[in-house]
Amino acid sequence: VENPTLYRPFRAEVKSLKALTCSGKCEVKKLWHGSGDDTLQKIYCTGWDKNFATTFAFGKGNYFARDAKYSTDYSRRNAPSGTKVFRMILAFVAIRDTAVGKQTMLQPPYRN
Repeated sequence: VENPTLYRPFRAEVKSLKALTCSGKCEVKKLWHGSGDDTLQKIYCTGWDKNFATTFAFGKGNYFARDAKYSTDYSRRNAPSGTKVFRMILAFVAIRDTAVGKQTMLQPPYRN
């Protein structure tokens, strides 16, 4: 299910990110995100917000995986006991630069 209200601003942001980089580099990938039902509902309604994150291994933010199996583990961990259906989101994710994160990071490192 695509949310047109959130997708239009996403496309505009991708265009803006491409304009901000000298190389014009901004890849859009389809990546998986797994979480509990309450957090997924917030994402469905309002979009991504790093403040929804409660645990973070590589800094505060939203985590995505190339392989669904990895995200399934997070869905399973946050599901009610006895649940056999796990919800995940397959999202379009704009990637401009990457960095190695640290647990204490609140935002990505500054780049020129």
